[in-house]
Amino acid sequence: MKRLMTLVAVLCVAGSAMAGTVYNLTNDWVSSPGNMPNWSFGNETAPTLEIPPGQNFSAMPHTDIGWADIYWNGGEPWILKCYNQVWVIPVGTVAFHPSNNLAAVARFTTPEDGTYAISAVFTGLDAGIKDVHVLVDGSSIYDFALDGLASTSLAPTQVFLAQGKTVEFIVGPYGFLTSDATAVDATVTLIPEPVSVLLLGLGGLYLKKRK
Repeated sequence: MKRLMTLVAVLCVAGSAMAGTVYNLTNDWVSSPGNMPNWSFGNETAPTLEIPPGQNFSAMPHTDIGWADIYWNGGEPWILKCYNQVWVIPVGTVAFHPSNNLAAVARFTTPEDGTYAISAVFTGLDAGIKDVHVLVDGSSIYDFALDGLASTSLAPTQVFLAQGKTVEFIVGPYGFLTSDATAVDATVTLIPEPVSVLLLGLGGLYLKKRK
């Protein structure tokens, strides 16, 4: 019976470990605004038919301006979390706003080698059309022209990435700036290697049995 209970406990621990390490933009921001080691914020050249997304990333500084916790250079583009109702942003999201020639970008940098599941939801906050993108190591895995208050999403997509590679969540002006604010829920999950988790659990069971 004790061995059975130990095995159940091991499987529970392994199952919990196999859930992975979740890096969610909104949750990480709430935990440590202005100090997120895996996230950086900036702008890039706005994508066009001739210019692909992911060009010329430039970091934007963090500022708390009282009514909002924001990354910007004093104007558009910006990325922000609000602390009052100046902007109505859906719970669990961060607001992005591009400029005429610059896209707003949240960049995740992988902390270690591994398989990552990447997902995102983009929801329009204004009436204009905006282009949204998800890039992995500089290559696009998702592109969409988001119209008005509509929503679009990238289902969890698994890729193997070495430490230091980047995942970018981008909102551009779709050619010209007109009411392009967009709520973004971005998640990157590090998926544990199943064999390692299983061996860890079985190793614990073996040591328990020897005692």
